[in-house]
Amino acid sequence: MTPNAIDAEALGVRAWRISKRLVDLRYSASVTAAHRGNREELLLTTLPPSRVPVNDRFRPLTLI
Repeated sequence: MTPNAIDAEALGVRAWRISKRLVDLRYSASVTAAHRGNREELLLTTLPPSRVPVNDRFRPLTLI
């Protein structure tokens, strides 16, 4: 993923790094009980990996 020319010059970057985390969420506002409960979502961000938390709710993505 590459930044546009303006971002590349202003920020001094040649490519964006994508950080991936699995995030544990609890859905409670669904119409049906079948869709409520704990779920995982994939968080993709161009924040530097050091700025994206890694803890019990934000886990690194591991491929099985």
